[in-house]
Amino acid sequence: MNHDFYENIKVDGSTLTLSGIGKPCPTKENPEYFSRALIEHVVINNTVTTITQNLFSNYMLLKTLNLSNVERIEKYAIYNTNLKMLYIPKSVIEIDEFAFGNNKELETIEFEETEKEIKINNYAFSNCPKLSS
Repeated sequence: MNHDFYENIKVDGSTLTLSGIGKPCPTKENPEYFSRALIEHVVINNTVTTITQNLFSNYMLLKTLNLSNVERIEKYAIYNTNLKMLYIPKSVIEIDEFAFGNNKELETIEFEETEKEIKINNYAFSNCPKLSS
């Protein structure tokens, strides 16, 4: 069965927590309707498998992002934030183009060790000037 929704979206101060199954669909309950100006921390429940296009774009105060068991990060999903460090868990199998683009403060990306190959599309980390190879 394919579940395309979030069961629960909780905002506690500056922390947004998502839970549910599968991939979110656009509804008024999605995080895009919360004030991006207030969110500093995002926690994603381990049943959410996809971060959809533009879901966390322009969250300018975003400091931490827990990707838990996310498998796919769609284009522009976490675009133009102020993240400084990013941890990619071994559950991630694909990162679309521009998924983390324009994160000008991003300095470090740590990938959890895995046997499988992660498909990282062109420009996934474009315009991240503080990243070094």
